[in-house]
Amino acid sequence: MRNKIPNYHFGKCLKYLYSINEIDTSKRGWADSVASSLFDSGILAYHSANNVKNIDARTKQKYSVKKSLQNHLAKNSAEEISVQWLSVYCNYFDCSADYLMGYIEKPTYALTDINEKTGLSVEAITALELLKSDTENIHLFHNIELETLDFILKSIRKKQILQKNGIGFTESIFHFIGLYLCSGEIVKERSDSIRYRYDDKHFGFFKVGDTIDNHIVQNIYVNYNDTKININDLEKLSVLNVNNNQHYVLNISRLFKAHAFDGIQEKLIELSDEWKKESHKD
Repeated sequence: MRNKIPNYHFGKCLKYLYSINEIDTSKRGWADSVASSLFDSGILAYHSANNVKNIDARTKQKYSVKKSLQNHLAKNSAEEISVQWLSVYCNYFDCSADYLMGYIEKPTYALTDINEKTGLSVEAITALELLKSDTENIHLFHNIELETLDFILKSIRKKQILQKNGIGFTESIFHFIGLYLCSGEIVKERSDSIRYRYDDKHFGFFKVGDTIDNHIVQNIYVNYNDTKININDLEKLSVLNVNNNQHYVLNISRLFKAHAFDGIQEKLIELSDEWKKESHKD
């Protein structure tokens, strides 16, 4: 007997298929729109008795389809719907029945395999497929996006080969782009202990939770004298310019963003130099 993927839920599979096809199931009218598409595309057909003149019967049939589309989102398993509806969804979304039945994690076997190999999302894989399709269909232009991505990945691979430890991480331009994108979520790590020296040779130590003078330490507050910034202020950092003895308060998020941006620029220069070398070889 085949095993289903963990946390499989038929309705969630459907919602994901709708989402990657830019259909928002939280908005009014989505089911009406999908029902119309099913009939217009020929995936579903009106009953033979419901000819063009019998408008009421066609309206009732479309309404029935709409209700089924809505109800299916709450179903736990594909076994709760008919085989006909399973076929309808496979045709409409161009997906595998095994995805809807919970046997593979992505809508198709190809997407599942690529995801397992690379970790790329379905949206990313689809974007790459479309970039390749554009390159094949538009012969007048080079697809600079696909060529650039291919060049960067080949550059990363060269660095991986040179590494002795076998780790794939190379601090590539993607690394710094990622840091730049998440810079707003970066804060200082909170200090929860203090180590101090006395008598020029002895050290003392206490941390959050310790008892001092019959009081339990709940938080650590250490303020810089001139800026009055608490060392545990997660968004600010107090610094001193030793040339003019001026004190400044830096924003951690902006500082990190600047660091990431510098990294991006540095990697762009490296890639540009590498591109020129490759071009001269040709």
